[in-house]
Order: sequence, then C-alpha cells, then structure tokens
Amino acid sequence: MQLSSLQPTAAGAGRAAAAGAAGAVRAAPVSSVPQPAAPRAAQRLDGLRGWWPDLNREVAHAQQSRDFLDGVAGHLQTLKAGLSASLAGRAAAGARVDESLVALDRAWRDRPAATGGALDARLRYTSPEPAAQRFTVRGLDFPSLQSGDREVLALSVGVPGQRPLPVVVEPGLSDRDLVLRLGQALAPAGVRAMRDGQGDLVLATPEAQWPAVRDTLAIKGGGQRFPTGQFHRVRTEPEAEAVPVAGWKTASLDDRKATLQGVLGALDRVREAQATVSAALAASAAALDTSPPSGGADWAAAAAAAFESAAAEGGFAARATLVSAVDGLHRDRVQAVMRPR
Repeated sequence: MQLSSLQPTAAGAGRAAAAGAAGAVRAAPVSSVPQPAAPRAAQRLDGLRGWWPDLNREVAHAQQSRDFLDGVAGHLQTLKAGLSASLAGRAAAGARVDESLVALDRAWRDRPAATGGALDARLRYTSPEPAAQRFTVRGLDFPSLQSGDREVLALSVGVPGQRPLPVVVEPGLSDRDLVLRLGQALAPAGVRAMRDGQGDLVLATPEAQWPAVRDTLAIKGGGQRFPTGQFHRVRTEPEAEAVPVAGWKTASLDDRKATLQGVLGALDRVREAQATVSAALAASAAALDTSPPSGGADWAAAAAAAFESAAAEGGFAARATLVSAVDGLHRDRVQAVMRPR
C-alpha cells in the first residue's frame, strides 16, 4: 500500500520521577550501546527535589524519548505479528497489517515533538543538544575534493542574494583539513561538517533548519568540480531513518517479506535506543541522589528565578521539566521547612 501524508499527533505525556523511570524501560540492554555524557555538576535546594534546570530538562527529554520508543516498539511488534500471520496464509491478517502500518507511520512522524527534539532520525539520543539531520551532497565527498586542481567553492544557504560562503579545496588536503574548512565556511548557516563512522564526509544541521537547507543549498565553483559563473542547486541526500516506514509496502507477498525484514531491523535499532535512554535516566537519577546541598539564600533566589522563567515558557517540554522537579513536594513539607525555629 502507498502511505498518504499524515499529520503529527500531540506528544505523549512524560512520566514522573527520574529514579523510578530508570528501571521502567522494558527492553533488555544490548552490547556496545553508546553511553550518554555524564550530567553536569550542580546544586539543589533542600526540600525541592532536584530543581536543577538543565538536569530536569534532560530528564524530561529522556522520559519523553522513552515513552516514544516504547510506543514505536509496540507498533513494530504488532506489525511483525500481523505480517507473520499474513505470510502464514491467514487472510484476515491483511487488513490489520495495513492498519498497523498506518499507526506506526503516524507515530514515527511525531518523533520530533514526542521526544522534545532529543532523538534524531537514526534514534541517536542527543540531549541536551537538539537533534540534527545528517545529509550528504553529491560532489562534496573526500575523493572528489582531494583530487583535481585548486578551486574556490562558494556556498549559499537561504534566500538568494546573501553573502556567499567561500571555501578553498586543493590536492593534498587531509580529511580533517576538509572537515575544518567546510565547517568554518558553513557555520554561519548553521551547518556542521564531520567525518562519519564509515569515513564519509557528512553535513548536519538542526532538524528545524533542515527544510530550508535542503531546498536552498547551492554551490558555485571554478569549473573544476562544480560549474562556474552561477550558483547551482545541489542534491542533498538525508541519512536513512532508523524506522523507514514510508518505504514499507504490503501489496504483494514479496512486499510483505521485505517489510518483515525491515521491521526486524528497526526493532533492533529501537531496542538499542531504549538501552541508551535507560542509561541516561539512570545517570540522571544518580546525579539527583548525589547532588550537594544548597548554597543558601543566594542560590535559592537564583533557583526561584530559573523556576519562574521555565514556567513562563509554556509548552509541554517546560511543564515536563517542572513536574519532574516538584514531584513529591507537598505543602506540609514546605511549611515544615519554612516554620520559624
């Protein structure tokens, strides 16, 4: 079946306390899972469980990401069961497979909102940094840029008429040199350059900027690697998604077999992401348990100001941060702390 464009749904509500959340991920850990960075050192106010704005934001992102991954895993398991039944010759399973595929597609499209921007398209957990879209550009690869004569490339991102971003490429440059030069040239446009795990030249931009970069990136060369004279719109190729549901079909027997294989691979990637998020929640819970006592009145005033600022932001992400901070804080506890001695 062909999937029509579906509108994202609202993000699911995050669960509460970090310590309890750490053990709630149902997937078994897998080996070689990248560990999240250790939480930053901080202070907390006695009686206010973990009001630590950066950490609470990261806890909220991890809880949202866990809920999203749990939901996607459930959709994948349902789709797997339906495909297996269909391939076994159960005619009634066909309609349920199509319904499961549509539900999974809807959930997957909601990823940026449902995770607070903490999981990218490959399910890399990026908090506290926002998720980025990685992509490649035809002609911007190490072999092409390291061969041929010296050439000055001018890059443009955004509306026409902006100041071009120049970069010099020439024979003999190392991979690192090219990454640095391209990164420096593209930094004003919010685009980073990197060498990925396969040794390829990859560009990345925050997901919110991806449509603009995809639709406007243009290059003007000196006639060696790119045409000279005018800017030339280039073709960008986004990184493959961890759950490529948009390409899955069920019309024929071969389609269902191929989709089942895709589902199995996607389940492995989701389980790996679940283990990474679980580790992030455990690290955050440990940080809350071991954070030092408050710094007195000055720290309390600063914490109150930060709390008020976060509350004024509105939106689900801010509310999730606040809820995880005040969970378990009751009026009688506050009155006990404030009672004159």
